[in-house]
Amino acid sequence: MLFCLTIVLLLAACFVAGLVARQAIGRHFSRSIEQQSITAFPKYGIYKDLLAGKIGGGENVPSLCPVLVKKDGVISLAFQGDRLANGVIVAYLPGAPDAWSGSIALVTPENVRRLEVSFTEALGICERLGRDSSSLFTGANMETSK
Repeated sequence: MLFCLTIVLLLAACFVAGLVARQAIGRHFSRSIEQQSITAFPKYGIYKDLLAGKIGGGENVPSLCPVLVKKDGVISLAFQGDRLANGVIVAYLPGAPDAWSGSIALVTPENVRRLEVSFTEALGICERLGRDSSSLFTGANMETSK
């Protein structure tokens, strides 16, 4: 009896926590916890994107979008992180084989082209140093002009 009561109380607590999380105060609390997590653990954002879409259905999608960036005559694999009010794109250029360390570039939209591979596949390309990636780039428009 005590075990069943404990299970019911846990389920009720989870239900109430879910309701609070959907409210403005819950979303604000969640954002502030995420910002603190990223400060304390910089790779948190990448791990969150890796799990996005696998948990929570279509509501959770990766925040970084794989793109090709043309910069200094080279086309690089990158992730679009944001778009500024003036249209300039904030791109993260991952390192290889450690995609967790890279650089940030501000790129004009005409030098960015969306890459039709998943976030996980794009990370895999970096980790494999580009090996076995021809099937992922087959059919991809390597020209960055629209």
